[in-house]
Amino acid sequence: MFNLYLKWTENYGLIWCRFLFWKAGVVVLSVDGIKDMFITNGGLYKVQKSSLTYFGGQRFTGYGGLLNNVGGDVWRRKRHALDPAFHKKYLQSLIPKMNEMTRAMIEQLKQNTNANDFIDMDWYMKKSAILLIASIGYGIDLNNREDVSMEQILDSMNDMMDGFFGEAFDPLFLHNPMNRHLTRKTKEAGCLLRRLGHDALKHRRDQIKQNLETPVDLLAHSIRIQENSPWYSDEEVVDDFVTFIVAGFETTSNVMSFVLALLARNPGVSAWAAQEMTDLVEGKQFLDEDDLSEMSYLECVIKEAMRLYPVVSLVRRSTNVDSIIDKHLIPTDTQVMFLPFLQGRLEEIWSEPLSFKPERFLKTESLKKFTYIPFLVGPRKCIGSTFAMNEIKIVVGQILQHFELSAPSDEDIEPEFRITLGPKVGTRLRLRERATS
Repeated sequence: MFNLYLKWTENYGLIWCRFLFWKAGVVVLSVDGIKDMFITNGGLYKVQKSSLTYFGGQRFTGYGGLLNNVGGDVWRRKRHALDPAFHKKYLQSLIPKMNEMTRAMIEQLKQNTNANDFIDMDWYMKKSAILLIASIGYGIDLNNREDVSMEQILDSMNDMMDGFFGEAFDPLFLHNPMNRHLTRKTKEAGCLLRRLGHDALKHRRDQIKQNLETPVDLLAHSIRIQENSPWYSDEEVVDDFVTFIVAGFETTSNVMSFVLALLARNPGVSAWAAQEMTDLVEGKQFLDEDDLSEMSYLECVIKEAMRLYPVVSLVRRSTNVDSIIDKHLIPTDTQVMFLPFLQGRLEEIWSEPLSFKPERFLKTESLKKFTYIPFLVGPRKCIGSTFAMNEIKIVVGQILQHFELSAPSDEDIEPEFRITLGPKVGTRLRLRERATS
């Protein structure tokens, strides 16, 4: 993918590189370099040209969202407006709904799963993630729409991620006749998402006009922002809808798929995590916020999975001024990249870096700062990190509570980079219902 033409070897600090079709860039690996990239320089600016903003001239997240280049005052204004929607107390209020929706998926698995067959859990994780963010965040029930089926939605999301990846890493992608079909499917997916966002906004306003009780969710928060912020148009609201659907769906579902795949291949770890879950829910139907904070071992499992398979495996920024990173002058308009996938496998940081050892996270004080930042760090840290961790714990925890997992002996975990890192061919697992469920 790239040619290296100069490298500083001290502490694996910086690697100068030139990517195919791209201008010169810098890969940051050292702790000091990561600190400078995300903290000292405020996360720099995201790369200006992004397939997530406009794809082939069609709007997806626009230039006002949180996933693109709008550094400075525009980005800070949006982040400041949206931060209250992810307040800890509000996130805790979502836990019962997360439990309820996850239990519905568990029951579906019990009805549709033969204990002797392998099923693609990646599909179930994607379905669970998109249903949850759409329902909890925007009051949309994607399971019961007359205009589009869940299978069509997931197929559209898959096409969209393929299109984003192609355009992001190949500047000739949109001009290649071989890509016309995927380009069209990607645009259709964007139209579908934006239509769902506009439908949700219209439906909520109709409910408010009728003085009906409405949920306190992301959509309600967006409407409140509009009341005092003329800049926050309906299109901006839909930009954020697309942003949270795409980010909350793709990343979270991939993490859950990797976690389940690793648990299925490590029965001792799986048994320990399942026992922790059983002890927590004894005498109760669902987990509460206190239970989530006490799921220490499962949290270690999740962290170890994200170390080995970080779904955000490449982070790109762009310097808008001359910047100092790890004591080196980085000129204006240089791409700066951070590779969590590589950082998680450096022997200088991790003992037995390729081994799955969740216990390494039991003593987090032994981890050097900035050596593990799956949700990034600094002002651009993922706004939905707590939401995602709660969701992953509840979904994986309930699956472990009800099923024993195993994987085909002839299949290894094979990751695929496609904007985010995900399982290449899904996650085929066998689920055997626990006798005590």
